[in-house]
Formats: sequence, C-alpha cells, structure tokens
Amino acid sequence: MKTKILFSITIIVGTLFIILSCMKEEDYLPITGENYINFPDSSDKNPRSYEYQSLLDKYVQKGIPGIVLLIYSPGDGLWVGSSGYACIENKTPMQKNSIVYSASIGKTYCAVATMQLIEEGKMMLDDKINKYLEPGVCNKLPNGNSITIKNLLGHTSGIENFEEGPDFIADVLNDPYSIQTKDIIKYEYNKKALFKPGEGYKYSSTGYELLAKIIDNVTGENHSKYYTSSIFEPLGAENTYYKNEAGFPKPNGLVNSYFDRLGNGKIENVSDINNYITSILTGSDGIMASVYDYYLFIEALVNGKLVSQESFIEMTQWRDTYSWTTNQYGLGLQKRETKYGDKIGHDGDAMGAAADMYYFPDTDIIIVSATNLGTFLESKVVKLYNDDFQKEVLDVVFN
Repeated sequence: MKTKILFSITIIVGTLFIILSCMKEEDYLPITGENYINFPDSSDKNPRSYEYQSLLDKYVQKGIPGIVLLIYSPGDGLWVGSSGYACIENKTPMQKNSIVYSASIGKTYCAVATMQLIEEGKMMLDDKINKYLEPGVCNKLPNGNSITIKNLLGHTSGIENFEEGPDFIADVLNDPYSIQTKDIIKYEYNKKALFKPGEGYKYSSTGYELLAKIIDNVTGENHSKYYTSSIFEPLGAENTYYKNEAGFPKPNGLVNSYFDRLGNGKIENVSDINNYITSILTGSDGIMASVYDYYLFIEALVNGKLVSQESFIEMTQWRDTYSWTTNQYGLGLQKRETKYGDKIGHDGDAMGAAADMYYFPDTDIIIVSATNLGTFLESKVVKLYNDDFQKEVLDVVFN
C-alpha cells in the first residue's frame, strides 16, 4: 500500500479531463536517451535474471504501460531490468536507464539535506520554523509560530496537506498551469490547525514545501543548489534532475506518464500535466532520476555516506501513523512490515507515475521500482503495481 490522497478525487480528475479535452491538444513525445548503460551492470550474470525479467514482462502483459526494476543483494550483486513502453504512442521501450519520477521519494532527499544542515550547525531539529521564515508566512500558517523543524520532517506539525484542500483542487480544475511554486504554501494560510504540534500525525506535503523554503533561507540560495552540491555530486548521481540540472523538467530519456482516469483499465497520456505539477513542487516531490541513481541515494543513506550515524538514528525514530497507508514514519523515512522483515525508505504516487525505494536491514537487500502509470487513485491496473507486483517482487527476491 502506498501513501494516498484521501479526498474524492475521482470526480475532480474526471472534471479536469473534461476541461483539458477542450484545450488545444499538444503532442508530448519525450526526447529519448540512447540505449546505453552508464553504471556497473551485472544483470546478465545474475542467476535470477530470467526470473526477474519474466516478472516484469508478466505485469506489462497484464496492463502496466512500463516498469523498471532494480534489485541489489549482497550475494548476487546488482540487477536492473525494464519492460513495456516509456512512450506507448511511438513505441519507445522502457529502458534500464529511463528517467522516472520520484513523487514523494523527494521527501527523503529534502530530509537528508535538512539533516546535513543540522550537522553543519546551521539549524537544529527543535528550532521553531519562525526562526527561518518571515513573520508574514508564519503568522498565516496554522501553528506557524510553534512548529519545529522536526515537526515538519515527521508530519506532526498539524498543518493540512495542501493536495487535499478545496482551494488547490479548484485551481487544478480551472487552470493547473497557472499554479506556481510560490502559491503552494499559501493554500494553508489562515486555516485551522489539525492538532497541536507533536500531538498527532498527518501526512503533509505542505510541511516539506516549507522545509525547502527554510533551506533556501538558511543557505542563502535556492535549495536545489544545496541538493546538487551536497547530495547529487558526492554520489556521482549523473542521471538525477531537480531544478538545477540542465534539461529539467524534461531531461533526456524522461518517460511519458499515463493514467487510468475512469478505473476501467483504459490508460490515457497525462504527460504534460504530470510534468508541470512535478516541476513546480519543491521539498515534497520534484525529482526525476534513473532507478540506479535512487539506489545510489538509499544505499549511501543507510550506510552513513550522506548523514552521520547520529542523524540516521534520529531519522529512524519511528512513530505510529494511525493510518492504513503507512506502518510507521520517522523523519523523511517510512518503515513498513513485510513477511520478509521490515523495509525502510519511501514511496510515492502521482497522477502519471509511481516509485518505490526500500532497504531491507536484515538482509542488506535494496529494491527500487518505478512505473509510468499514475497510482494515486485505486483501480485494477493500479492494484497490479501497488499491491500484486510489489508483493510478488518480494516473493521472488526472498525465495
């Protein structure tokens, strides 16, 4: 199960597509990358290679447009495979190095950047956010003068998720392309707090949009530059794109996005709007990368290459979420139980994409998968990826 938007979005999206259908139709075909592998790839030598590839092909045949999967195990090394199409319309195949959307995996990047700045002594977890944000912002936010950095990281601020608010929904319905980054946090201005800071849990992308703004103010420049210098470049993540990288928001090799609007298995191309919404989001979303680069990130995080052991311990102080969508949440990290042991990392759902990035501490196995199918609404084809595929991947890897 994935973190879902829990409002009545079926009607909303249906209305959105009526509006979009009246607009001038535009072709969206990605600039496809060359079919080369620019990372260590031992897939052909992996004894499970045929089994893994067959699994991908099976789910594409069932209706998922495209999937890319990375599996790392200490015994067999790295395996990366893909199946289906990055663009159905021109039959561009999904490739091992296709650029896929992070969705809410972007929150873990934001959390890492925040913890790095804390280690540098530029802020503290228990600092109130009004130390770093203007009074004109904090005075208008619910709990705005009592929320801490830690509250934002752990979704315990009491601020609602802007994605579920009627104002954001109305703007998406009327003119989604008019929404800008500066508008995002304003959706929660002058709203009532859900609870006092630290006294409840509510998954909130708004909090991570605020964290990005705080990093801007602490570093004195756009937070994307800090991501580049403190995360992407040290990792050698050459196929990660976020604001500051050439080619963003339509980098070479980016997949098209598809959505089962009516829940009937008939998918539609929603690349333009998925790409635009992704491009305006900051700390809560917005990253595009290859699955190998997501692997580099989670591997470095769990092995102390991005933050100190002390910081990682802070990030993995788990809190019950009182929600069926997530077992426990730390600071920018989720922990979920499986029959093969706990997994830690993050996942994400978007209108035209989904991604899962998890580390299994008991076995040192890492699994990263992504699809160009939108998964934030329940449907049979969405269940194929979110439930059936995710479960069967674990069965194949661990048996």
